[in-house]
Amino acid sequence: MSPIVIGLAVVLFAVVALIVVSMMRPAQTDVIGDRLSQFTERTMTLDELELQQPFSQRVLLPLMRTILGSSANLARSRAPSDCASAFSRPATLGISHR
Repeated sequence: MSPIVIGLAVVLFAVVALIVVSMMRPAQTDVIGDRLSQFTERTMTLDELELQQPFSQRVLLPLMRTILGSSANLARSRAPSDCASAFSRPATLGISHR
């Protein structure tokens, strides 16, 4: 027999042996899948839930609401006094008394 035929026979035997051995081995448990299922099963704390929100919703949006709310309150508190003082002085409105 030629060395090529003997080499192919050895390779074929090795492949068949590896297939048989791998099929006879007991299946390993899915360790990563088990860990992931344990992680997803636990309940999350309020801090973890809040940290899952985007930065813009956690920080920027409340900051803008606070700033705009306080400026709106400031405008509302100044508006009546500005109007009253403007109407009490007609000259400031461009009306002259002749």
